[in-house]
Amino acid sequence: MKKVLQLLCAAMFLTTGLVYAQPANDNCTGAVPIELSADEASLVTVVGDTRDGTGDAGVPNVCSGTWFMDDIWFSLTTPDELPDADGITIITQFGTEQGDVPAVGMAFYPSCDEDARPFACFSSDDPNDDRLEIDINCLAPGTTYLIRVWSGGSATDFSGTFRIGAFPFSRTDIILWKETFANGIDGGGWTTLGTCDNPDSNANAVWSYLPNGLLDMGAYIFAGAGISSPTLCDGAVGFDSDFNDNGGIEGNFGNGPCPAPAQVILVSPALFTGDWTAPGLSITWTQAIRQFQSTYFVSYRTNSTGGTWSDWTNFQINTEFETNGGFVNSNVQRLFMGGAAGHDSLQIRFVYNANYYMWGLDDICLIETEANNMRSMSNWYAIAPSLSTPVGQTRPWTPMNDIRNVGALDQTNVNLNFRATDGAGKEIYNQDLAYGTIGPDSLAENVNFPMPVIITSDEPQQYTGTYTVTSDQSQPDTDFDFSDNTNTFTWNTTAGEYALENGFTRSVAVSNAIYDAGAPLSYTYGNYLYFPAGSDCIATSVTWGVNNPDEVAGIPINVILFEWTDANQNEIAEAGERDLVAFNTVVLNGDEGDNVILETALENFQNPGQPIQLKDNQAYLLMVEYNAEDQTFLFLLASEALDYGAVVLSANQAGDPVYASVLGFSPDGNVQGIDYQVTELDVNDNLIYFGWDIVPLVRLNVEPKTTSAVTPLPADNIVDVFPSPANREVVLNIELTEVFDEVLVQVTDVTGKLMTSELLRGVQSDRMSFDVSNYPSGAYLMQIQTDKGNRTKRFVVQH
Repeated sequence: MKKVLQLLCAAMFLTTGLVYAQPANDNCTGAVPIELSADEASLVTVVGDTRDGTGDAGVPNVCSGTWFMDDIWFSLTTPDELPDADGITIITQFGTEQGDVPAVGMAFYPSCDEDARPFACFSSDDPNDDRLEIDINCLAPGTTYLIRVWSGGSATDFSGTFRIGAFPFSRTDIILWKETFANGIDGGGWTTLGTCDNPDSNANAVWSYLPNGLLDMGAYIFAGAGISSPTLCDGAVGFDSDFNDNGGIEGNFGNGPCPAPAQVILVSPALFTGDWTAPGLSITWTQAIRQFQSTYFVSYRTNSTGGTWSDWTNFQINTEFETNGGFVNSNVQRLFMGGAAGHDSLQIRFVYNANYYMWGLDDICLIETEANNMRSMSNWYAIAPSLSTPVGQTRPWTPMNDIRNVGALDQTNVNLNFRATDGAGKEIYNQDLAYGTIGPDSLAENVNFPMPVIITSDEPQQYTGTYTVTSDQSQPDTDFDFSDNTNTFTWNTTAGEYALENGFTRSVAVSNAIYDAGAPLSYTYGNYLYFPAGSDCIATSVTWGVNNPDEVAGIPINVILFEWTDANQNEIAEAGERDLVAFNTVVLNGDEGDNVILETALENFQNPGQPIQLKDNQAYLLMVEYNAEDQTFLFLLASEALDYGAVVLSANQAGDPVYASVLGFSPDGNVQGIDYQVTELDVNDNLIYFGWDIVPLVRLNVEPKTTSAVTPLPADNIVDVFPSPANREVVLNIELTEVFDEVLVQVTDVTGKLMTSELLRGVQSDRMSFDVSNYPSGAYLMQIQTDKGNRTKRFVVQH
């Protein structure tokens, strides 16, 4: 099992179908001004709203195909004196506090003219894509530019709100040489050559200068497709292999000006490097790419004081782009050029063994590679097996963190430390992992620490873990950037909530493309939970979330708790290995509102009417099962804020497997009695993937089995807490069977922290409100204590 970018099918976002007023800045001529802030820390933003926006046909050039149909416009006027910076960043902000649009596309224009081509442009359904960078050389002082923003996604159902602002940026890299292709190919001293499948067409096997960056002449790419780079204003270069094979005519394969396969080569002039003192060199470039059975290489060679050129050193690149994958227009690559420093001359080349579709290049830079720079890799480190675990139910887990030497020199006595502290700052773990010497541009990966992390405290609290990598050469005062030498995260023990996330960041569903034609869109999705001391716990309810209750109103949805024992150790939860423990069925009425978080009580299946007693050393699968009646989607709330991949791998390597999300799916839409996938597996000819970086908001709530200090309040006493979820206030309604001299009411969070307390005297019935507007989003407990017994009610705050 290895780390791969994964996705639970085609994750999608929805918003409500309410009607909103057409935005005033729906067209370019009505653009709303934004200001240039001094820096990102002092960023001033303006609210944007794409709901009811319509496509502006007056400025047609855009990089998104037809996705821009809810676009709105903003303007930015540069100061009379441009800032002393490398460029300007245009940034959009969205999320629970900044807005609800799930993703955006953006384009930066010099004017509203019909033939205006954006200087930079992207369209994406990835929430991480949130900014454009415009090189300072593409900007004029005292000039107004236009910014187009639209909702990322394939339909205007993705519309929503966001905030937008701008600030100058400065690069940290030391650029020794840069090519923006302002003088084209020949004018910049570059040469290009190659061969086509048809030798008579070899004259066309060349890279072309692209004054507007477009690579959209082929028959199988959308209009407006092109590179987006900070210096696009002065053009770029590329090879449109789609057009060269078919001439822009569908089905005209092999009859274009340079039939595939073709090899096209772009070679730089000889660069004098004799006065460069950098300890190492790296090359970076911005590219546009979509690939089909093509390969890509970057090469370099050196020369010293009148000698002969060395052989070309070749690196295959772009292997991460899948065959027939999506079009990417602003990807930035960086490659360390081992042995390239310390010579008089250097030459670089790009080789494209082209089938389909295109490759564009711009902003090729040779940068100084710092001598000493170790990095704790932020994309692969083990966290605790669950974010929130009931006290007494934590299991040992083994730290792991990939580390990289991104510098130009060997790093000796490399050491990775992991330290963990409890809520009081007391150290509970401090271990080192020695790596010895790590060479330049080298990754050390997938090594377990020798000792596991063990939690012994019986008090709910938050824990903090920190990975730190050092070497003889990379200490806080000698490492090029010591801030990336550490990774820090937190996890919790709670009074009764078992959760793998702390809030949703997206909604997910299985893509309808992988079902049989006309099959109902059924699936089951949930989380893996493990109880080492389950006999101490009673399962009570499930907290889970739905994005689109109105779409699935009236369709029964099952919430199910299974025991699972992997009898054959194949890491698949087969139907015969699962025992149904508890369940409930929920039918939504459709007026719950978008992104509703529900709490559903569990009913004991094995012993109806009895508490749901859990077992020691037992794995459980907590699932939401959707039996669709037709092709109506259920979108469950989920989070991609945490990645459990490293802890899953480290646990497997240690011989004590753990898992995260669990998926059950069948192409015919029948999910009864099917196997569930609980590992990094793909099924149905690679059409469906799921991994550890997306987990559903599906949490199990438990209570202690018995406690001598607490007696349950008799059931004929009514205690209600509503609404849940709440965002401003919750109401407590009590109707007791007798008058109590004292009733203590307390609200705590799931870690046991006291939020508020009220003592009622001489009360039998009462209704009181509690202000929760300042409570962080999450689960809370309302506790009612009397001399005849206690009652606890759970509620959720959602902002």
